[in-house]
Formats: sequence, C-alpha cells, structure tokens
Amino acid sequence: MTIQKKLYLVIGGLFGLGILLIVSMVFSSKILVEQLKSFESSALKVENNQAIVIAHERFMGDLCRTLSKGESYSTSSTHETCILGKWLYPFMNSNEYKELSNDLQLKFNKLESSHEKLHNIAIEFKNSTEISEKLRNDIINTAPMLFKDVMSALDTYSQILKTNEKNILAFANKEIYFINIAMVLISIVVVLIGL
Repeated sequence: MTIQKKLYLVIGGLFGLGILLIVSMVFSSKILVEQLKSFESSALKVENNQAIVIAHERFMGDLCRTLSKGESYSTSSTHETCILGKWLYPFMNSNEYKELSNDLQLKFNKLESSHEKLHNIAIEFKNSTEISEKLRNDIINTAPMLFKDVMSALDTYSQILKTNEKNILAFANKEIYFINIAMVLISIVVVLIGL
C-alpha cells in the first residue's frame, strides 16, 4: 500500500471519527436540553411549594392573631380554593403522585384531611359571633397540630424536589463534560485533517 493510500485512509478515519464525535455531541446536547427543561420544571415546583408554605404560615398567623386580639376573622378561601387546594387535588390525580411511595402518599392523604379540618376551623371562626370554648381550643391547640401535618408533607415534598434537582444537575454536568471533551477531540481531528 502506498503512502498516499495510507494517508487517505488516515484522513478518512479521522473524518469518520470527527463525524461520529459531532453526532455524539448533538445527541448529548439534546439530552442536556431535556435535563435543563426538567430542572426548570422542578424549580417551578419548588417555587410553588414555597409560595404554598408562606401562604399557610400567614393563614395560621392571621388566625391566631385575630383570636388573641379579639378581632373578627375573615377568610375568603376554603381547603379547595386556597393556593394549596388548587395545587393539591390535581397533584393527587397526577402520575407524579402515583409514583410516590405508599408512605408518602399516606402523608399527602393526611395533609389533605388536616388541611380541610384547618380551613373548617377558620370558616367556623369567621362565621361565629361568639367564640365558644371548643372553637378557642380548636384554634389554640388543634389548628397548630393540623398545620404541622400540612407543613410536614410539604417539607417532605420539597426535599424530594431538591434531591431531583441535584440529580438533574449532576447528570447535566456529566453531559456538559462529555460535550467539552467531544469539542476538544473534534478540534484535534480538524487540525490533523488540515495537516
């Protein structure tokens, strides 16, 4: 085999390697884009979860403050129409919920029940002209326990979302590393073909 044929074989091999690297890089880039979309979706879920927590902390604060100051309490939401209810019921019908462990599903069922009872106490307080001892006890003792159930489930969900974000970022970093290596190799191949 002549030197010219060997040179053509080397150039052809390098060209083929370059094409393979480019195709691999494009495929890796598509995976990376999907991972970034997943990360964005997870970040929006974390943000929504934080908004739910803040709204219900305010809800509990208002409930206790108005009782302690003897003010009338007003709420316009029920367990279905508040920010948590608007998120919870579609979530409990989603595939994401169905893929949760049984323990976590039970925690969300407890959240749903506690959340409904919590809003019922607030509605009873709003509609009452005189605070009965039972209602006072419900607001002072029962409502914080119900609130704790709600916050516990939301906190667990938040931890799951944060773990998912870490996993997505770790995978995305591997893809970025592979793309960078492929770009370096393609550069080397182009230089070798040029020589």
